Amino acid sequence: MLGITVENADDLRELIAKAAIEGEVIQQNSTEFGQLYKVDWAISDRESTILRTIWEITSVQSSPRLISAFIK
Repeated sequence: MLGITVENADDLRELIAKAAIEGEVIQQNSTEFGQLYKVDWAISDRESTILRTIWEITSVQSSPRLISAFIK
């Protein structure tokens, strides 16, 4: 769908970084491990394509950790 390959994996990293900053938190859950955040972001040049990322923040580590990223 996005044409991401090993050769251009940095493009995916850039999209995920943009999604983390510009995306909308659509759901927040508490688990035994910490807080989970679902973030949706419309990819700039593909308005109908939504990148969903899931982030975790634990009591031990306050920096968000990427759990998953996929096209919704």
